[in-house]
Amino acid sequence: MDGIRRWFGRGTEGPVLGLVLAVGLTALFAQFETGQDSGMTAGLDLPSINPVDSAQAQETEPASKSGEPVRDPARQTARRGPVVELPDLTQPDFRNIEVVAPASTKDLQSNFERIDYRLSDVREGQAEVPRVYVTGLPRDLDELSSVDDKKRAFIRSILPLVLLANQEIEEKRSHMLALFDKREAGETLEAGEQAWLDELGEQYGVEDSNPEALKRRVDVVPVSLALAQAIVESGWGTSRFALEGNALFGQRTWGKASQALVPKSDRAVRVQAFEDLMASVRSYMHNLNTHAAYRGFRHQRAEAVARKDTLDGYDLAAQLEAYAEINNYVDKLRGLIRANDLRELEAARLDESSSFYARLRAFETGR
Repeated sequence: MDGIRRWFGRGTEGPVLGLVLAVGLTALFAQFETGQDSGMTAGLDLPSINPVDSAQAQETEPASKSGEPVRDPARQTARRGPVVELPDLTQPDFRNIEVVAPASTKDLQSNFERIDYRLSDVREGQAEVPRVYVTGLPRDLDELSSVDDKKRAFIRSILPLVLLANQEIEEKRSHMLALFDKREAGETLEAGEQAWLDELGEQYGVEDSNPEALKRRVDVVPVSLALAQAIVESGWGTSRFALEGNALFGQRTWGKASQALVPKSDRAVRVQAFEDLMASVRSYMHNLNTHAAYRGFRHQRAEAVARKDTLDGYDLAAQLEAYAEINNYVDKLRGLIRANDLRELEAARLDESSSFYARLRAFETGR
C-alpha cells in the first residue's frame, strides 16, 4: 500500500510484542519532538518559547504605543531560548493514534476510507473524529479535479490535529485549575505541583502570582477559527510553505538557526518550517495564547468561558485583524467559516472508544 501507515491498536499481545511496540513508539515519536536546530519543541510538550515581558504577561498594556495592533510581529513565532521541559500530565496512549504519512492524495483518501472517516458523518453528529495523525500533506493535493474533494481532503487531514492539540491544552488547563482550586482552599501545593505551575507559567509568559492571566492564556482555540486560518494561510494546503515546510499558518521567524522558508517575492521574510503538521498547529495555538497582539482574543474568549458559552470562531475572528496584512482579513476568515460550514465542526470530538480501534483491527486482519 502506498505511503507509510502505522497503527498501534489496543490488544492482548504478549510481553515481547509489547516491548517491540514500545521501542518502535519511542523511535517514531522522538523524531516529532524537536526540529533540527530550531530550539522549538515539536512534540507532545509545548513549544519552547521564551516568556514574554512582564507587561505582556499582565495583559494591561496596548499592543503598541500608538494603540494600533502590532502587525508583522503578530505572525512570528517568539524568539526561542533553552528548552524547558514541561512535565507530562498524562501518559498519552499512542496505541490509539494512527500515524499517516501519505505518498499521494489517493493514498491519503484510501487511509480515510479504510478507517471509515467521513466528514459528513462528523458534521451531522453521527460519528466522532478518529485520532489520525497526518504528518504532511501530499504534494498532488492541488491536482484533484474536484474542488469539493480537495476541501474535504484538507479538512479531514487538519481537523484531527486541531482536536488533538486542543485536547492537550484542555488537559493542562484542567490540571492547572485543580491546583489553583487546591491553593485557594488553603492547602499547600506539593513541591512537584508548584514546580509544574512554575514551568507552565514560564511557557506561557505569566508569573505564578497572576493566575487570572494564566487562565486566559491556557485555553483552546475554536475549531472553526483554526481551520479557517489554516485555509487562508496555506491556500487549502497547496502553498509551497505548507507542502515543503508543513507551515499551515504563515508564522514568521527571525532566528537564523531555525528552520525556515524564504518567500520568492520577499527575501527578507522567513516563514517558520516545522517537522510535521502537528508542530505547526501547536505553535499557532501557542502564538494566539501568548502574543500581545491577541490580547483582545484572549479576553473575549475568557468572557465567553465565564458565561459558559460555546466558543465561536466566527465571533472571535474579530480579534485577529493583526494576524495578517491582508485587506479585510477578518471578513475573509468569516467568509470561509460561513461558506464551508465550519461552525458545524465546533462540536466535533475525538473518538475515544475502544470499538473504533477494534474495527480497525478487524479491517487490518480481514476478520
